[in-house]
Amino acid sequence: MRCLADFLESLDEADQLVRISVEVDPIEEIAAITREVAGCDGPAVLFEKVRGHRLAIVSNLLGSETRVCQALSVDAVTTLQERMASLWQPTPSQGWREKIRGGPRSDVISSAQPRTVRSAPCQQIVRLGSDVDLSQWPWVTMSVAETGPSLAGALVYTVDPDSGVRHVTLCDLQMVGSRRLMPTWHEFTPAACDLRLRAARGEVMPVAIMLGGEPSHTAAAATILDNDWDLTGWTAHLRQQPLELVRCRSHDLEVPADAEMVIEGHVDPTFAHDQPCTTMAPTGYARELIGHPVLEVSAITHRNGPILPVMIGGTPRQDEYQVLGRVATRMFLPLLQRTLPEVVDIVLPFGGAARGFAAVSMRKSYAMHPRNVAGGIWSVPWLLGLKMLVLLDHDIDVHDERAVLHAVATQVDPRRDTWVEDAVSHPLNHAAPCPPLGSRIAVDATSKSAAEHGRAWPERARLSPEMMDRLRTKWAEYGLPGNLSPP
Repeated sequence: MRCLADFLESLDEADQLVRISVEVDPIEEIAAITREVAGCDGPAVLFEKVRGHRLAIVSNLLGSETRVCQALSVDAVTTLQERMASLWQPTPSQGWREKIRGGPRSDVISSAQPRTVRSAPCQQIVRLGSDVDLSQWPWVTMSVAETGPSLAGALVYTVDPDSGVRHVTLCDLQMVGSRRLMPTWHEFTPAACDLRLRAARGEVMPVAIMLGGEPSHTAAAATILDNDWDLTGWTAHLRQQPLELVRCRSHDLEVPADAEMVIEGHVDPTFAHDQPCTTMAPTGYARELIGHPVLEVSAITHRNGPILPVMIGGTPRQDEYQVLGRVATRMFLPLLQRTLPEVVDIVLPFGGAARGFAAVSMRKSYAMHPRNVAGGIWSVPWLLGLKMLVLLDHDIDVHDERAVLHAVATQVDPRRDTWVEDAVSHPLNHAAPCPPLGSRIAVDATSKSAAEHGRAWPERARLSPEMMDRLRTKWAEYGLPGNLSPP
């Protein structure tokens, strides 16, 4: 069974881990260091000495596409795209109704059944009842604006009481007492949906919070497509290896056996925290919480000497949340192309706050075509929260931010090629004037037809194939630095 220590060892061997042996403060210092390292596309950071505690903290674990792929045991995101596409490939055994419906192959997900074990490293130490004290652990404070420490990037496990499907929600939890945590999940998350179902039944909701473990769990949780999918099967499909689960000590939920720490408890849907608290959202802005549910902690289990991972967002350059959002969107490209075959590529640029901005290249076939494509993209659930969408010609590299900016600057008439519409706003969009209602904007940066432009569109500068061949042949003779990259 793989674990976090194994992953850290592999990162160390690949020079993707830096160890900080001097003492650091979990109040702001860890977050400040992480933001600087992550913003420069730096390695994972292991803080070996945390002030006031004996445990280590690791951050920026999945802060690069390379490390996300390593966590899922693949060489490139294209392999993940192939695994995503395989879920929609019909099989000979499917009937014509299933083939016409075109839904995902649930057999692929359900076939990767986890194995339940009776004991696990995450339960080497067990604290129950009055022995539980959250303040003993090195939780992180990310900003002076926060009213208390938080568990950043925790995996919250719940179960749909009707279907029995295991759900996971990637979110932060703020400590509001020695045995109380307040989750920051929003109304569209699986945990919030499960809590509403429990409320309708008049039941409390069992919850298990997983910290640490093999990072594939976090990568899978950030990229899961449908709340109806069992996360354990999805994780196993992505990394091509079944999971081992262990039953919690204070209720019947099961969690991955390779976790570093598990916090167990219950949420009463009739009780909410009535005191305002301020925490930092993954976008990097303060978020005031009041009236959120409260997790009453009943048990904490952990390994001997656990290593606690934290996710720090908020940098305008690059961080784990933005990396995972980019990888997820690229993974879903084959699925997006099933309904919008004209789409060539899509990217969430760094600095776009995970899902605030996207650039899309497309094969344009008729006047105003980008408007239809924008509507189709906004109808996709995982892209619903996009505020800004730029549509580009098929030969523009959406990963080249300078090329995207050049196309916007040269091919857009603001009055003709931009449009704004009302929309449901993402819960983390603090700029929306009346949440959950907001707006979104699209920019058509494609070449225009005569019908759109009123006259012929000028041709972009380009070289003949003969000149391209000559430059490639003689480039070394010129003595010029860099690689050949002519227009």
